Amino acid sequence: MPVEIERKYLVTGEEWRPLSQPHRIVQGYLSREPDRVVRVRRVDDSAFLTVKGRTTGFTRSEVEFPIPLTHALDLLPMCIPGVIDKTRHEVIWAGFTWEIDEFHGANAGLIIAEIELPAENTVFERPPWIGLEVSADFRYANSHLSERPFTSWETAQLENNSAFVSQNLRFTATIPKDEEFDHPDGAALMRIVSTALTDSGWRTDEMENWRNSGWSLACFNDGDEFEIIISPLRGQSWILQIGPLQVPGLLGRLLGAKPSADACGVFVLAKVIHRVLTDSGYLANPQWRRDDYPDKEHSTPEPQ
Repeated sequence: MPVEIERKYLVTGEEWRPLSQPHRIVQGYLSREPDRVVRVRRVDDSAFLTVKGRTTGFTRSEVEFPIPLTHALDLLPMCIPGVIDKTRHEVIWAGFTWEIDEFHGANAGLIIAEIELPAENTVFERPPWIGLEVSADFRYANSHLSERPFTSWETAQLENNSAFVSQNLRFTATIPKDEEFDHPDGAALMRIVSTALTDSGWRTDEMENWRNSGWSLACFNDGDEFEIIISPLRGQSWILQIGPLQVPGLLGRLLGAKPSADACGVFVLAKVIHRVLTDSGYLANPQWRRDDYPDKEHSTPEPQ
């Protein structure tokens, strides 16, 4: 099945406008279920029906085919309330096509840039007019904007774009004792994670005893600072948390301080650690969840 691999950013400048080719888009949703999003879209005088699967990482399955414009005009009134109205500007930058969506109506004021990639690890040049990456923030998905439009967001939500977001993993593994530390458990696994990150170009500090209950590791990449914590639960169950190393308190936030890593950076690190644990053979029954305990009902087998 065809897949879509894309990254998504907020737009901060206007330099892209003279370079763009605009198209007016009106779209609605027959289903907004994460496992089966069904979209009806009109683009100028053309129309399309699209079915998308659940997003895993930056990737999701997608099937799209053209339909007669008259069919789209009949289907749009049947869609779930909350039609998206936007102008899409296509801009070529450094060999890639960027799609910049300027929203109207209930989402007025929001401008998002998307780039579609051949693979999740594709390297690309970031234009000067993009800002915070929101690929991992479900609030900026069009299907979510149709349900909770941008103009309805509270000020606290808008200021929360860079708020603390953790990726939390519960898994089972039989981990050997560490040669240097008998207590607490988990030192051997943290060494594996630290070595793998270093080999991949990350910088890491020495791991530290975390509250006599597990191990923590500070790691750094592209100016972002992260903390990884591993702690045993019961039996062969473990919990692992990834988040920013520094999170400002109230006064810091009032003065404009930001966490030392954003949600997307945490997500990227979670993908790296998921691969490291898989390759090492220490990852069974993985359950990932953002910002909460990864129970069976709300977790996914890969980072969210």
